[in-house]
Amino acid sequence: MSRKDRINIAVAADIAQQLSETADSIGMTQYALANDILSAGLELVKEGFSAAQIKDLVRFWRVCLDVEAVPVPGKMLDKLIFSLYKQHGRELEELWCETGRTLAAYFKALFAGRGLKDAVELMAYLGKMLPARRFEARLEGEDVILSVIGVGYTKETVLVNAAAARCFFESFGYKITQLEAEAGILLLRASPASASAPQAPS
Repeated sequence: MSRKDRINIAVAADIAQQLSETADSIGMTQYALANDILSAGLELVKEGFSAAQIKDLVRFWRVCLDVEAVPVPGKMLDKLIFSLYKQHGRELEELWCETGRTLAAYFKALFAGRGLKDAVELMAYLGKMLPARRFEARLEGEDVILSVIGVGYTKETVLVNAAAARCFFESFGYKITQLEAEAGILLLRASPASASAPQAPS
């Protein structure tokens, strides 16, 4: 490309600084890096994605890679759980529980020195791994409320996911004080274990 094909564009000073530092760190020119970023970004915008959605996609993909998530069709997973739960329900819940502990360890490493409240924001990206129509995690005082709709076609699927959520929160020193699990619906409240609250139903 000749110099006449180049034009100058204005960006914020901090963005220009980050571009310069990033280009140096990966051995690219600022021109080449800016072209690559703008080309990829514009292609996604043309496909209907906003800048915020592009950030979400990248962050979600990063979480998937970090936790070694494997895409599995939701209906197939649901049928497998339903078929195995009758004879191996305890083992399945323990497997999902271990997954919850693993995710908690990942969140702790990502938010080193901070607690569960700082990880709630990232839980939305975790929710995108589930075949759920709605996944919401929010703070209510010291408690965390987790509301998931469409998490499974059967109660058995919801129960194993509830086991994963329970062990996830317990790893942060929380206990489950409210749990409602029905086919396709999971509502959970986690409170600090030191707080006085009624025990969760069995």
